[in-house]
Amino acid sequence: MYIIFLPAAGIVSTLIPVFAGRPIVGYGWVVFAIAVTGFISFGLWVHHMFTVGIPQLAQAFFSAASMLVAVPTAIQVFVWLATLWLGKPKMKLPMLWIMGFLIIFVCGGLTGVMLALVPFNWQVHDTHFVVAHMHYVLVGGMFFPLIAGLYYWLPLFSGRMPSETLGKWGFWLTFLGFNGTFLIMHWTGLLGMPRRVYSYETGMGWDIFNLLSSMSSFIMSAGIAMVLLDFALHFRFGKPAKHNPWNADTLEWANSMPPSAYNFVSLPKIETRHPLWDNPDLPRTMAEGQHSLAVATHGRREMWAATR
Repeated sequence: MYIIFLPAAGIVSTLIPVFAGRPIVGYGWVVFAIAVTGFISFGLWVHHMFTVGIPQLAQAFFSAASMLVAVPTAIQVFVWLATLWLGKPKMKLPMLWIMGFLIIFVCGGLTGVMLALVPFNWQVHDTHFVVAHMHYVLVGGMFFPLIAGLYYWLPLFSGRMPSETLGKWGFWLTFLGFNGTFLIMHWTGLLGMPRRVYSYETGMGWDIFNLLSSMSSFIMSAGIAMVLLDFALHFRFGKPAKHNPWNADTLEWANSMPPSAYNFVSLPKIETRHPLWDNPDLPRTMAEGQHSLAVATHGRREMWAATR
């Protein structure tokens, strides 16, 4: 899970400063936390096997590692929240999915700490509680940031803006349907509902909760279908995007939209992490060839080289 979370963390750390309108708070802490998360994640996978009879020493070690990984993850979450708190967030379409990620992923992290405790893990192993936790972590930690990233970079790729109406309908249906589907599963899991079971006797106390969960899954499916419809219609009916529509800070938005075959006309000297905020005129000067490697006199490709 942590392998797919690390790219998502990069997407979130890229998008939040853009829509908060300020540099990320504690950039070094984010880099440190991502590195530590990747390192610790190699030593906690046995928390999926607490019930197979492994020695108590191994249970204690992997339980501690499973709880310890919450520390670097929490560092990233607090950095993102501090950036939003100190900035002026704009609730554009990509930012909606980032906010959904923050809510769902934090909830999944809290139940992850619960499952890291061996006695509790024994009680809910192979129940709906584990299914709910897994989806909160995977969907919150990967799917929501992925959709946010797609909406964010889509104008750069196509030169057109996504539909705010379809996009918001897609987000809210997905967000509400997801929580209605899997939040209930925490309760059915605590009531003893086993996973991988599609049929059971009535009177177990699970009927109404599973019915609500099933109904919510159709709402979530409608939301995902709305997002896919938005992507499909986007390339033909989307409004033409103005240059750098999100007022982003990174260099890819200095390119034409969609990007030209030759990418940048000239290559500027970049000394900060926010080149377009520091020099808003950079896209024009790059297109006019006012920087390096603007002309290849010998007719062959040129690129930068680095030496130590």
